[in-house]
Amino acid sequence: MHPTLRTLLSNAYIDSLNKATGTIETIFLRAGQGLGTSVEDLMQLRTVLARLSVVLGPEETQTLRMLCLHSVEHSAEISEDVQTFVQMAEALRAGIRKIQSNVSHLSVVIRTMSASAPISRILGKSLTRQEAKIDEFSIELARIAASADEQLKALQAHIEIIEVEMADLDMISLNLSRDMTDRATPALEGLEAQIHEIQQDRDELAAGNAVIEAGMRDIFAEISAIVGELQTGDSVRQRLEHVEVIARASLDAALAQERPEASDGLSYLAICQAEASRDEIARDVASVLKRLGGIRRKSEQVLGAAEQVYLDPNDTQRKRVSTMIGCANRLSSALQSSQSNLDVLHRIGRTTQDHIGSIQTIAAEMGLLDHHIRMLGLNTFIVCCNMGSEAGALQGLSRQVLSLTKISNEIFEQIATTTRTLAATTMPDVSQADDMMSRTVGFAQDISDRLKATDQAVRATKQGCAIKGDALKIALHASETSLASLVAAKVELDTFISGFNELISNENVECELYDVLPSEQDRLAKLYAIYTMDAERLIHDRIFVGAETPLALPENPAQSAGDELADIFF
Repeated sequence: MHPTLRTLLSNAYIDSLNKATGTIETIFLRAGQGLGTSVEDLMQLRTVLARLSVVLGPEETQTLRMLCLHSVEHSAEISEDVQTFVQMAEALRAGIRKIQSNVSHLSVVIRTMSASAPISRILGKSLTRQEAKIDEFSIELARIAASADEQLKALQAHIEIIEVEMADLDMISLNLSRDMTDRATPALEGLEAQIHEIQQDRDELAAGNAVIEAGMRDIFAEISAIVGELQTGDSVRQRLEHVEVIARASLDAALAQERPEASDGLSYLAICQAEASRDEIARDVASVLKRLGGIRRKSEQVLGAAEQVYLDPNDTQRKRVSTMIGCANRLSSALQSSQSNLDVLHRIGRTTQDHIGSIQTIAAEMGLLDHHIRMLGLNTFIVCCNMGSEAGALQGLSRQVLSLTKISNEIFEQIATTTRTLAATTMPDVSQADDMMSRTVGFAQDISDRLKATDQAVRATKQGCAIKGDALKIALHASETSLASLVAAKVELDTFISGFNELISNENVECELYDVLPSEQDRLAKLYAIYTMDAERLIHDRIFVGAETPLALPENPAQSAGDELADIFF
């Protein structure tokens, strides 16, 4: 064959070899990138599922249960405080009713005393002998009666205010009872029921987590194995580069017009090395594709398990969480309303006690006036007795006044007794109940916040699983597609192999063994030295009989799994 033609053909076939090398390198790089993306998607998916595992896990459930338990305990104590308030209010109401009755009787007495004052003056003026004590009696009686009437009005004003406060107290007490009985208690019961349901799901959740974790471990183990096999791309690239060196050595031998066995042997060596590389790629790619298919199926299983555990089609978990959020919100609203009503109730109790104190003071002052009237009446009665029958009418009037003071004195004693009892009936200290209510409201808010976080986690997980699940499928598909496109490289390699077969002379077409002349030993030794794999050396030794080879060079140190991952993904 003419040298020029030989050169053109060889270069054309070597060009096909180089195209195959570039294609293989590109394809394996893309496959590695797709696999790296798959790893990232899986890691993010694992993070998403791990977060949901926490918010739906036993520790969080136990925390919610304890918060509910504290809420129940505090609510029970608050209800007791409310009942105590109601009982105190009833005691106040009963006492006020007694005072009202006493004041009504006292009003009659005071009006009678007031009417007695002008009569006593008229009777005194009709007497033949004018006595200063009789004039003093009528004047003081009128003054004291007027003062008593003013005090009575003040007393009645306090009672009227208390009556209004009592009406407000009744309304507030009713609202408190409704808040605690009709709103807070059902909300707490609803929370407890839902949390109990969640606790029953712990075993199922734990089993689901075990399946997911096992699936994740299997996936990453498979990826590690694929990473090792993807190193084929680099080793094949090296082998094909060696094939190019051998091919060019064959061309050089032909151009140097060496014996046909020299160039034919090198051409055959290049063909065998190229065929071995092609077959190695085919085997490894088939294995990788099989593993990728397994990863894809395993990923679908993991996603399916996650959907069953966390994202059931009926949204059971989310519906339960939503129900619990509603219960927590109702509980918080009821407790906040109770807290406001409790503060108002305590204020009413405080102001009522203040009015009772004022009633005590007024009653004491009126008792002093009553004592003064009694002394005046007694003195007037004695003077009238000394004056004889002429003062009989006035004597009778003074006796009547003394009788009235006796009645009023009994009334004052009753009022004093009642007010002392009411004053001693202190309203419960609201500060402790208020603090407990605040803490209970905090519990309810904490429950609500935790449940909202759970709901958000469920939403985010559902979205994350959908996005990352699709992304994972796409990434795995990209790797599979890339590797499946190696048919193009095979075509180029076949072109090289068939082309170099045509360059072998007719007499050596069937030859598989070649003798080596001493002059050819150095060239073969240099080729032998570039090999990096035993497989290359075995092919070389099989073809050249009697060739002197240098000491075998050690294989490239095997990369660690971490190095392999770094090479592929980073």
